[in-house]
Amino acid sequence: MSPTSGDSQLGRAGARVLSALSVALLVVAVGWALREGIRRPVHNFDLIDYMALALEYVEPDPEVVHRRAYETAQAELPPEVYATISASSDFRREIRADWRLFDANLGFHRGRYLYSLAVLVAHELGARLTAATWYANQFFWCATALLVFVWARRHLALGLAALLTLALLYSPPVLSLLPASSPESMAMFFVALGLYLWVERKAFAPGALALTLSILVRPEFVLVCVGVAAGLFLLAREGQGPSRRFLGLWGGISLVLWFAIAQSAHDPGWWPVVTSPIKRVSHLDQVMPFKLEYYLALIERKLEPLTYVGYDIAEDGSFVRGSGFLIVYLALAGLLAGLALRARLPEFRPHAAIALGLIAATLARLALFPYPWDRYFVYLWVPVPLLLAGMGAALVARAAGERDANVG
Repeated sequence: MSPTSGDSQLGRAGARVLSALSVALLVVAVGWALREGIRRPVHNFDLIDYMALALEYVEPDPEVVHRRAYETAQAELPPEVYATISASSDFRREIRADWRLFDANLGFHRGRYLYSLAVLVAHELGARLTAATWYANQFFWCATALLVFVWARRHLALGLAALLTLALLYSPPVLSLLPASSPESMAMFFVALGLYLWVERKAFAPGALALTLSILVRPEFVLVCVGVAAGLFLLAREGQGPSRRFLGLWGGISLVLWFAIAQSAHDPGWWPVVTSPIKRVSHLDQVMPFKLEYYLALIERKLEPLTYVGYDIAEDGSFVRGSGFLIVYLALAGLLAGLALRARLPEFRPHAAIALGLIAATLARLALFPYPWDRYFVYLWVPVPLLLAGMGAALVARAAGERDANVG
């Protein structure tokens, strides 16, 4: 055996070892993060709503739902946590005391049907009802982790795919989702799955279904569906994605579904949702009246955190609500769109269309609901870097092929 052959075999063996170590690191890191999320949930206030919404599937009486939700929370949560959830503000004390006020305020979250159903399923499988609210979230965080690895592996070597997956999962906007009782991981999964099916598998109907399901997790994700549909409608050419007829029909269905959810969930409306983070009121008729000057001042004040790279921490210090990562990912989406259009290759036009659609959805979201908190933009955290990595790997491979052809 020649020295060159031996060096080559040694190099391949070393590469396999490094790949195995990278995958092992990924598995250990995901396992550790999941363990910490289960051991140390953040007990955000919304969990009482999701407990009640899960109970609504099996109990039609709202008064009984109210009583059972608080009794269960009191029995399962530490006393100090229950006290915070039930009595730390006038609003929380009032909805604890009056089931009618509690039921009216459930309209803020009732439209997240798939997440509350997942909470019920976890509870029926044996989880405590309080724990089911974060178990459901954690299940879809892990499902997203698997999807990220599968997507990355289509373009990168095993070790690099594992490291990229780890980097995305441990980025603050994604990792901070893990201990919360919230539907964001579920929504993140369905958006990522839909775009993966579209871009990587050319499975347009299943991809559209997955994206549409995200509306049943967070109804405002209709902006994502309409934004992506509009981007593909305007930029993609025949054979590069769904037909324009398909996109128009899907966009229309998404809007109809969003309207149906708002009606069935007794959504309190846009303005109460906008003002709720500032002053939550138990009686919805106490919501401050809409004033354009106030709304414009609110947009300016709430979007001010975007001017620096830092963190917006919840008032109780329990978790990160927002950070400068939104600007970073919007810049990455812009870079993705620019590179895809500059390449002048038809296979990358859908990348540009999707990136511009996500940017448009984000700008619309910020205009309608000016709170730049990380959990509202989970549709950016996975698809944007993976689309950019996939396109970059394809361009590098294409350049290498052209170089080899010229040498030959």
